[in-house]
Amino acid sequence: MKIAVPSNKPGGLDAEIAYHFGRCDAFTLVDVDDKQVKNVEVIENVGVHSGSGATPPEILASSGTDVVIIRGMGAKAIGLMSQLGLKAYLTSARTVREAIQEFVEGKARPVTAGDACTESTGVPESPMA
Repeated sequence: MKIAVPSNKPGGLDAEIAYHFGRCDAFTLVDVDDKQVKNVEVIENVGVHSGSGATPPEILASSGTDVVIIRGMGAKAIGLMSQLGLKAYLTSARTVREAIQEFVEGKARPVTAGDACTESTGVPESPMA
């Protein structure tokens, strides 16, 4: 299973989770098998907020991502993730490593439409914080 976590630079397991999914610096992609981390890759976020034609959910779907773990996400991104077959989970973790651990322990919860944050504030409040 490939899990993506929006991350502040430089990305990686010890990176802080970015609070704004669409405007994060990077996505840390973590391959997990049998609850163990098998591979870690960092890709720069070159989504529409950065001048690209693809949205962050489209970028993640094309990278083979199955699950996205977030602290917050707007309604448009939640809808697009669902359309693309990506599963999103909320976490209370501060780092990518902690978020992956929460997910494999079953502590992260699936995102619902009611969890959408407002993009005007810049820093969403996570219902799990």
